[in-house]
Amino acid sequence: MIVGLRMNDVNLESNSIWEKYQKKENLPNEYNDIIEKIKSKENPNFLDPLKVLGPITYKENEYSFEEKSKDNSSKDSKVTRILFTGFNPSFPIKHYLKCEGLNGEKPHEFFRYYNDKKKWKNRIADVAEVDYSLRNKLSEKKENYYTTYFKPISRFICDCFGMDYNENTSIENLNEKIENENIKHVHIDPFFIRGTNQKQAEKILFKDNELNEFGKSQFKLFEKMIESYKPTAIIILNASASHLLSRRWGNDDFKTSFKANIKNLDPIKVFCGGMLSGGRAMDNYSKRRFAKEIRKNLKRG
Repeated sequence: MIVGLRMNDVNLESNSIWEKYQKKENLPNEYNDIIEKIKSKENPNFLDPLKVLGPITYKENEYSFEEKSKDNSSKDSKVTRILFTGFNPSFPIKHYLKCEGLNGEKPHEFFRYYNDKKKWKNRIADVAEVDYSLRNKLSEKKENYYTTYFKPISRFICDCFGMDYNENTSIENLNEKIENENIKHVHIDPFFIRGTNQKQAEKILFKDNELNEFGKSQFKLFEKMIESYKPTAIIILNASASHLLSRRWGNDDFKTSFKANIKNLDPIKVFCGGMLSGGRAMDNYSKRRFAKEIRKNLKRG
């Protein structure tokens, strides 16, 4: 049983994955050919996520376990711990250009992965602050918070647990409602490569519909973070990720919910769904049905 991953252990371990696979002899088969094909046929400006951009980073409180309710007054107020996951972190340049904390650098330069491992390790703390501020609204970096993606998640949590809100309810009020109900939620993706095109990411991570060694290395780290966080439930907000995680966690019947068998943990309830926002988002009926299924299965005190 993992006792708990210390601060920066996740970031140092993802860095070690990047270090390993930057070496030609450790690269997945045909990796360089895949990158060149993407550049020549799909996107001439494509940035190799292994050689140009550093891995996504996390702060310890996003993957650590703390079983305390808001008022810590009774067993009935036990915290519900939800882990949301998608496929891999996006890299929305238009949003990044207005982010604070980039030290005057352009996004691609700030998140650049240096061949000199010491340079990246020296930047991990700064990068982690910016990455964290994208997922959490901080007063000192409020412009960074990626509301376009995370506000629909907060609304969805309210839908799942019967909390009232309207179109004008702010993200702050939504999250306050969630906190008052002793619900904790984080978002951790299975893969640490930064990108905006999932099809291109799949070409880099898979071979013959199975994860290659580069993909497996990231996925193992993702599972270690799950072990450390000990979620009450995992909610998948991506169709491809739902398919991948279902197969790897023992859901052979393609059920929309199942119990995941993750080593060192009791079976965890997993709910498979699609995106909540964007061009491929679920329609309103599907969202309501999905929220109802989660509410039914996560009865609370």
